[in-house]
Amino acid sequence: MPDSIIRTKFKLKEVLAKSQYYYSINKYGFYSQDKNFFVNYFLDTIQTKDTLALKSQSHLFGFGVDFGSDFTSFQIMPYFLNGQHEYKNLESKRGYKSYSTGLKVNYYNKEKKLHGEFQYQNDNVETFDVNHNKISGRVDKAVVNDYWVFAEFNFSENFTPLLMRRYYSNNFIWNNNFDNEKKVLLSAGLSSLTKDNVLTFEYTLIRNYIYFNALAVPDQYNNGLSIVTVDLTKEIDVGQFKFIPKVRFTSVSNINVYHYPIFVFKPEVNYSRDVFKKKLNFSTGIRFFYFSSFYADGYMPVTDQYYLQSEIKTGNYPMLDFFLKLKIKRAQLFLELNHLNEGLSGKNYFLTPHYPMPGRNIFFGINWQLIN
Repeated sequence: MPDSIIRTKFKLKEVLAKSQYYYSINKYGFYSQDKNFFVNYFLDTIQTKDTLALKSQSHLFGFGVDFGSDFTSFQIMPYFLNGQHEYKNLESKRGYKSYSTGLKVNYYNKEKKLHGEFQYQNDNVETFDVNHNKISGRVDKAVVNDYWVFAEFNFSENFTPLLMRRYYSNNFIWNNNFDNEKKVLLSAGLSSLTKDNVLTFEYTLIRNYIYFNALAVPDQYNNGLSIVTVDLTKEIDVGQFKFIPKVRFTSVSNINVYHYPIFVFKPEVNYSRDVFKKKLNFSTGIRFFYFSSFYADGYMPVTDQYYLQSEIKTGNYPMLDFFLKLKIKRAQLFLELNHLNEGLSGKNYFLTPHYPMPGRNIFFGINWQLIN
């Protein structure tokens, strides 16, 4: 007679039905007798009135089945997704229909502390007769104490957005037939379940990269673009104090088509304790944000898009915030003083040229979960 019996289970895990609707409209008006402000004027050299509207809807249906034993779980979920997308500006209205079929697979072994997931999706765009695939997967494995190692891959072939294909306005006109953008992402790392300790290495390769160039019009880089990123987060506890520095290093193979700061630093110091016989949790601290100087993308309000520019550098500016949190049962009161150092560290606090980040400000409120 066996010492234990492994029971196999089979059940319908979930039924998924989801609909999404999206609509945005961007109206741009400009009046000026300076004919050098824009490079081109196709309709009116003094007054501009442009409108760009985007509308889409998508519907997702799928179901998940779970089968395995007392120690393992194996789930599969086939799904179907269809959508309608519409783009409208001064010239005309264009749109397309799409439908996708996919499969998600999840596996978990409780004894070996092993988790894996895989997803495949096939996309079809009827109007443009485009068919492409997306494949992704991830594996997590417990190694020692509460630390897990993970590895992840992702491959996708992306349909060129309608805005980058065709556009007509007073200052910009284009009609493009770009190749589909292809992206491969590989990442691996180490993370902790109980502390904010993470080390991640990520490599991205993009072919046929589509972007807005220095003239603020769509362009394509047909060679391979490589991006390497290393993220490190380490939680250091000293009594009731926590010091959590977050660091990111980024290297780009071609800075002529993709701009990103080499170094980003986001440390946090906080103090937390329970008072009044643990009826009140008190937490306070400071946050710091800094990134190295680089040519951040410029913003073009006519198209509502960001584009490459190599004239103005942003960054090399520290941002300091203070926060206070009080938690009483389900209620949480919070107070934030953002950008405390405004005026003390220069005035180069821009994320994109000509658009400064907010100055010193106060943010407070209450979060109360009304749940029995």
